[in-house]
Amino acid sequence: MRISLSGRLKAIAPNLLVGWYAWRNPAMPLYGKILLPGLLLYVISPVDLVSDFFPVLGWLDDMVLLAFALPALLNLLPGTVMNQARHQASLLRARFSMRRH
Repeated sequence: MRISLSGRLKAIAPNLLVGWYAWRNPAMPLYGKILLPGLLLYVISPVDLVSDFFPVLGWLDDMVLLAFALPALLNLLPGTVMNQARHQASLLRARFSMRRH
């Protein structure tokens, strides 16, 4: 199954939310507790493959990295951790969508 770049870019925010809940889970393995913050630190760091001082290119490489590396990293996590994190993230999204209506 192929997912377009635009689909991956739209999934960044939900994946970040799932990653947050997975990181907070006590059953999260050590490699996940290290790699998730490491990925985010790389993205917010001004030292990148393409520096953020180049306005569009610097931000684009960060978005593409998040679009591809974050889902790959989340797929490495244990199923129980991911299921719990997805459930918590869906509850939060449902709570906020109810407030809008």
